[in-house]
Amino acid sequence: MLKGIDPLLNAEILGALRAMGHGDDLILADTNFPSDSVARLTALGRLLRIDAPAARVAKAVLSVYPLDSFVDDAAARMEIVGDPGTLPGSSARCRPRSTPPRAGPGRCSASSATPSTSGRNGPMR
Repeated sequence: MLKGIDPLLNAEILGALRAMGHGDDLILADTNFPSDSVARLTALGRLLRIDAPAARVAKAVLSVYPLDSFVDDAAARMEIVGDPGTLPGSSARCRPRSTPPRAGPGRCSASSATPSTSGRNGPMR
């Protein structure tokens, strides 16, 4: 048993995160994201699913997965239509990302209160 690893992160998810490298993308998405079809385009070719609120999944993933510090936009989020600087359920504002993350072979993908990742080994959902 590993100590200090969030229980949301099972062996399959930890393996996918371990296999990811610089430039790979990880997407945490809700059920409206086309995770299954995006995941099929990754090296792993399938989703790895975590059924938990997206904020909880993000906290678990970020406890073991560092964000690239050498890129301008290491993290992004969906935008509210017509009000991209507002965070849902908050009065906070943030700077919208200028380009969407990439998906496909060698890239990550996620879905619904679950992450979907791909990296070199494929998606995590």
